[in-house]
Amino acid sequence: MDIPLLVVVVDLFPSPANSVAAKGKLDSGTVERILNQLLVFINAHLALRFDGRVAVVAAIAGRGSHLLLDSADLSNASTDIKNTGGMYKQFKVVDDVLVQKLQQLLDFDRDSEENYNKQSCLAGALSLSLSFINRVKRQHTDPASTIQARILTLSVSPDSPSEYIPIMNCIFAAKKDNVIIDVCRLLGNDSVFLSQTASSTDGIFVKVSDVDNLITVLLHSFLPEPSIRKTLCLPGGTLTNYSASCFCHKQPCSIAYVCSVCLSIFCSRRDSCSTCGSSLTQQ
Repeated sequence: MDIPLLVVVVDLFPSPANSVAAKGKLDSGTVERILNQLLVFINAHLALRFDGRVAVVAAIAGRGSHLLLDSADLSNASTDIKNTGGMYKQFKVVDDVLVQKLQQLLDFDRDSEENYNKQSCLAGALSLSLSFINRVKRQHTDPASTIQARILTLSVSPDSPSEYIPIMNCIFAAKKDNVIIDVCRLLGNDSVFLSQTASSTDGIFVKVSDVDNLITVLLHSFLPEPSIRKTLCLPGGTLTNYSASCFCHKQPCSIAYVCSVCLSIFCSRRDSCSTCGSSLTQQ
């Protein structure tokens, strides 16, 4: 018997100087609507199976990656039963814990220039998710069941050239451990790195332009377990661009110059790699 484990990576808090937030598309009201729909999706996953497990990892520019929630650790969590509003107690606990920890994590000076200059930490969040999955599998000792783990990434951050190699390492690690990585790209933004991530791990890549329809996409596309996906008509199926992306202009290129040491990719000939200083060879 497979025990479903879902790790949700929440990448909704990028640096304003390097994200759609700088263009006014990701205000606090939009983030709140996204999180409300995400809570409904998490509770729906927990309602499917009594042994289902959910973890939430937040990727916040300037603050790193943090494990906010593990549903297996909430059995002893306290909540005010009188104020549940008729909600199932476990769902109320999940909602309260996740909202509280997010609020604590975001309680810092957003106007600081130091935070504005930070790059996305999505690769770190994926690494933390894979490490958490590996720990859960090692702690699982029941020979009659196995852990079926997958990762769902809700992301708005643009591709960062410095994260290309870490994300590729996450892809290799996920494939080795049979972990599917699904990607829900919000506000209609494209991402070559995440598209390759979903395609390489047999996951689903979906772009959502209207956040008010997010819950529909989450329930219909990402709630079904991977074992039954082949019987469903799911979105995706578009060709993934596997061209190398230039670290300078973030554009795919047919001919690239690759650093033999750090694997940085450049579309024009250079004497040395701007990342590590090594000489470049044509690939």
